[in-house]
Amino acid sequence: KIVNEPTRNRIISEVVLKEYNEGNIPILVIIRVIKHGHILKDLFIDAGVDSGDIQYVHGSTHPNKRMEVKEDFRDRKIPIVIASSIWVEGIDIPSVSVLVQADGGGGKKIQEGKGIRSVIQKVGRVIRKPIKEGEIEVNRKKKNFVTVYDFFDNTHRDLLRHSMNRFKTYSMEEAFVVKEVEYD
Repeated sequence: KIVNEPTRNRIISEVVLKEYNEGNIPILVIIRVIKHGHILKDLFIDAGVDSGDIQYVHGSTHPNKRMEVKEDFRDRKIPIVIASSIWVEGIDIPSVSVLVQADGGGGKKIQEGKGIRSVIQKVGRVIRKPIKEGEIEVNRKKKNFVTVYDFFDNTHRDLLRHSMNRFKTYSMEEAFVVKEVEYD
């Protein structure tokens, strides 16, 4: 439902282009459906992003290539990575400046004051700061500010419910400072 939504994809492209042009990199764009990653990559290139500045990784990408992209992204050699859910759990990427949640999701119910685990995982992967540059150990006392773009999808009742769950989850996490931004 969101993969081929032209207005939503245009807004994602404009957000990424704005951050890219302002030098706010690295930018991580999370998608769920492989086709969506291809659509977004083409839109980014059409909007003016150099094709060499974008990498796209998903489950079919060779593990060696995924590791190479992760290292280059962490070292800021690649400004933009589009990634499927393979980067949601188990990979910390503390160098991210901008996270674009293009994947939607959030269909699970929020229970007992706890948010949706997948939402917390995605954002948590990028807000951890390493003790030293290039190291894996995390400095839990050092604050890291990451701009997270998420989209309130109200074109279908399921997408609306998912969006409401995601945004409620953000508000439940003390480490997440959420500001709503109106966008034309």
